Amino acid sequence: MSSRWFRSAPCKIVSVLAGGVFASALSGCALSGNGAGAGGTTVSSPAGIPGHLMGQAIGGQNPIVGAKVQLYQIGVGSGSSYTASAVPLISQSVVTDSTGSFDITGLYNCTPGSYLYLTAAGGDPGLGSGVNNNQTEMASVGLCDNLPNYGFVSINEVTTVAMAYAFAQFGRGSLFGTALAAQSASSPTPSINFATSSTNMQGLKTANDMYNLLVDGHSGQAPGTNGNGALNSPLTVSASATVGATGAVAEFWQINTIANMLAACVNSAGLSGSGDTTSTCGVLFNNVTPYSGTLPADTAQAALDFALYPAISATNTANLYALITATAPFQPYVMTAASIYDFSVGIQIKPVIPGTSTELLYMPTWVSPDGNGNLWVTQQTTSGTYPASVLELTNVGVPIRAGQSTGSATSNYVISNYGVGASAANATTIGGQYQKAASGSYGVLGKFQGSIDVNNNLWFSDRLNTNVVKVPGSGPNGAAVGYNGGNYGDAGGNAAIGYALPTDSAPSLTFVDGNNTIWTNLTPYVATVAQTGKAGNCSAPPATLAGMQGVINTGTLGFTNGDPGNGLVYGSVYYSQSPTTIAVDPNTSDYITASGGGQTAITGAPFLWETGSNVLNVMLDAGTHPGCAAAINTVGSGTTGGTTLLAGQTIATGDTVYPIGGSTQDLAFDGSGSLWIDRAGTLDPSAAPPTVPTALVKIKPNYGNAFTPAQMAANTTFQYFYTAGMSSTYSPRSVSIDGDGNAWYIINSSHGLGMLSNSGALLSPAPSTGEPGFRGSVCTSCKFRGQASSTYTRATNTFGGLKPTFDAAGNVLTIGGGTGAAFIEVVVGAAGPTVQPMSQALKNGKVGQRP
Repeated sequence: MSSRWFRSAPCKIVSVLAGGVFASALSGCALSGNGAGAGGTTVSSPAGIPGHLMGQAIGGQNPIVGAKVQLYQIGVGSGSSYTASAVPLISQSVVTDSTGSFDITGLYNCTPGSYLYLTAAGGDPGLGSGVNNNQTEMASVGLCDNLPNYGFVSINEVTTVAMAYAFAQFGRGSLFGTALAAQSASSPTPSINFATSSTNMQGLKTANDMYNLLVDGHSGQAPGTNGNGALNSPLTVSASATVGATGAVAEFWQINTIANMLAACVNSAGLSGSGDTTSTCGVLFNNVTPYSGTLPADTAQAALDFALYPAISATNTANLYALITATAPFQPYVMTAASIYDFSVGIQIKPVIPGTSTELLYMPTWVSPDGNGNLWVTQQTTSGTYPASVLELTNVGVPIRAGQSTGSATSNYVISNYGVGASAANATTIGGQYQKAASGSYGVLGKFQGSIDVNNNLWFSDRLNTNVVKVPGSGPNGAAVGYNGGNYGDAGGNAAIGYALPTDSAPSLTFVDGNNTIWTNLTPYVATVAQTGKAGNCSAPPATLAGMQGVINTGTLGFTNGDPGNGLVYGSVYYSQSPTTIAVDPNTSDYITASGGGQTAITGAPFLWETGSNVLNVMLDAGTHPGCAAAINTVGSGTTGGTTLLAGQTIATGDTVYPIGGSTQDLAFDGSGSLWIDRAGTLDPSAAPPTVPTALVKIKPNYGNAFTPAQMAANTTFQYFYTAGMSSTYSPRSVSIDGDGNAWYIINSSHGLGMLSNSGALLSPAPSTGEPGFRGSVCTSCKFRGQASSTYTRATNTFGGLKPTFDAAGNVLTIGGGTGAAFIEVVVGAAGPTVQPMSQALKNGKVGQRP
């Protein structure tokens, strides 16, 4: 931010580094110990922690005089749903003084465990007379328990943007169309309102942590502190890839750009009337995408509109950009309207070993949160600093200690060894994921992903060494991080353990279902005999894993409750040379449909699904049928009946092959039990057999009353979503479903991030020229905190096809950068909050639904 921010305010912030944390104090500010402009007694309910908080409200460069100040409580001590009302904690009138300052120390109590946010509404933004009732600014002040030590808080347009994005998915209960300044400051239904369900306090914590990455709450500058607790340094940019940033760095130029647009409205007299479209506030409110069709009535609601609907047309973007004044208060920002692709805000996480500049990512291939909000990462490389390793991070990218304190610093944070069985003496280096080529050499298969069980343990397959590996995690949801002294990645008491599978079984992908059964698909390096027809094996399971040798050479293996000793379930499926995804049907009960239309529950549901490059298999779940995971259907490209070559496999006469086309890489389920798949290539939907263009395909399965392929064909419905921006160049690769049922996908060429509603409406940008998907913006010739001029941009996902995941606050996580210059990309607040891990969502019946 520009130093002009403080020009009109007679106070300043003095920041000192104490114990590794920035603390701020006021110098020269006129504050009243009982609250500027306040009188009366303190509120006595809800009982809890007495508050200590002071700060200053600034609009652009000007103090806001006479703004109504209120502090709201959400989560604990508030409502128990996303539509509940935040609780105002100050029962009396508090307004900012002539310097925009306020002090609410002693004026409120808060409930331990709750989260708080602050608003300043209305007031004179420097006009000298009158008020702007269409201005509202806000800021998060975090956990109630920390408020006695918070100190000074800034509230301005940057904090407003940060609050809107970090808490976007909790702000859908806001009363759009009603300005906060027009309400009583202690209204029980605030017009800018944030709330969560009683089962998603983790989401509020994550949102607050994201807020602190977006903005420094003491100075009001973007970005905030990185994951290591220090103020962020600028990004170092090489070509189009962002490299060199340590910790977590937010897209400060994008935040400042949106804040400058808000400032034009804040520093004005507001709307001239209900039909005003020409004043700065009128232009702002009429060019964002209105929530539920209702225009925002103040700047806080406008900021929330930006966060909830970041895809704005080029015309509207140009109108909004024209609001930025020549002396824009927040620097640096995007230089031209054409440089704004969309209004999404990203955070790039490049974890480093604490106290060093040594980065821990080299070629990450999968990232996902666990139930405690921590991020697990797998890496696949055969070279580089940390080949084929696993690591765990906090939700803001701080590495969590993995090894003992002895040895190299890297071994304390990276897991690259595991014991076989319970014997650490048999430890072997994780070899990564390989597939044997015809020449006999090994090559990278392309995906190396894990799955997290209901106790937050990580499971993944070591393809080269034919092991399924368990890395102990942090325990049940809500548990504190603690790993018996930090020994879970080495020879300590809770070391990572590999469960050996038969030689050349080549496990590749893992998935944990809601019963905590661990599934992995087995695909030998070389298939000497093609599998024919539906070769389900429903004999009794072998007594030991070694007993599988010679019994089964392709299919899917499961063992219950994360322990091979509890029994195996397995079965042959159609052979697929390159298995790409394994998942479980979320339905607690599937149904067969009789010819008369009646439905009967299927014993053994839900079902296990698997994709190959152009094949989709479904198997009976073996949780109810021990030892039986029989394939009952195959979906792929080909003809109905006859003999058709498919993925190196002969399809038996009479089998029906469904019209989804080839190049299927991924699948995901929504809350209704429909599965979504990605498919590439340009094919003819009118051909025989019918095929479709590059698309996302939504499939509603119905298994028929005798589990026959013909009945599947008669009852299964297919919807093809071939939307603007999809083409043979920009084809979807991977698909995930968020907590609101929206489908997210990586765009294969541009590696932008696409988004469809569950009904197929496009929610991400699709420009007439250029790359589709959420990509943020570019800031050319930007100077940041005294650094030389540079170009800042969101780097793209260069690995392609890697599955996006979501956390409990609605942040979207993907892998970005390139080999040796990688990072985790977080698109802030853009998705529906999602139950994590997936095994917990399956257990709770919450797949594709909010926590």
